[in-house]
Amino acid sequence: MKKWKTNYLIDAGLFLCMMTIAGIGLLMKYVVLTGRETNEIYGSDVELTFLGLDRHQWGGTHFIVSLVFLGLLTLHIILHWNMIACYFRTILTTRRMRYLVGYGFLLASIVLIGFPIIASPGFEEKEPLRRFADVDSVDSSLRRGMRHQASDTLAAEEAGQETGHIRELDIQGYMTVREVARRYGVPEDYILKELGISERGAAAERLGQLRRKHDFTMSTVEEVIQQYNREPPPL
Repeated sequence: MKKWKTNYLIDAGLFLCMMTIAGIGLLMKYVVLTGRETNEIYGSDVELTFLGLDRHQWGGTHFIVSLVFLGLLTLHIILHWNMIACYFRTILTTRRMRYLVGYGFLLASIVLIGFPIIASPGFEEKEPLRRFADVDSVDSSLRRGMRHQASDTLAAEEAGQETGHIRELDIQGYMTVREVARRYGVPEDYILKELGISERGAAAERLGQLRRKHDFTMSTVEEVIQQYNREPPPL
């Protein structure tokens, strides 16, 4: 194949990869939203998908297309290296300046692409939610209402503890069965059995994927956990 045809195909591939990366980024920003944004708009029993893929799967696709783009870009640079070197020598006339700029650019490129591999996440303690306002700053009628609300809440929680009932569950489609089991102290096998799932390795799959294959809802998962806490099966 002639060199100009090869360059044309590589440039076309670079352009399509660039548009795909941008398109998937916009898709993840405005269509397949994060779990928190989905809960605020649609409710906790919803997992957003597009073309059968959820947000995490689109993120994996975004990563693969990025690798293809990087490979094509590397090939593009190799094929045009003589031209790049000629422009570089024209812009920077002294050898010392070329070495400084060249090695500095190479070092910056290595740092930018390599820092995610060695980076470690930071942890920030979340501030506890303040259920009630400062009683010293409100009037007496509001304080009485808050005291009644606090006593009612406490009574409801105590009643829930006596019956083994969990009042609020936070179960999301991106969570695996194993994560749900650990969070609420319910055996993985019990959850899978109640959901009618017998396939191997299902505990490591996300609930959103299992839900599409086995036709259950997040409410069903909550009911299974509630049932276990009310009537734990005999050992």
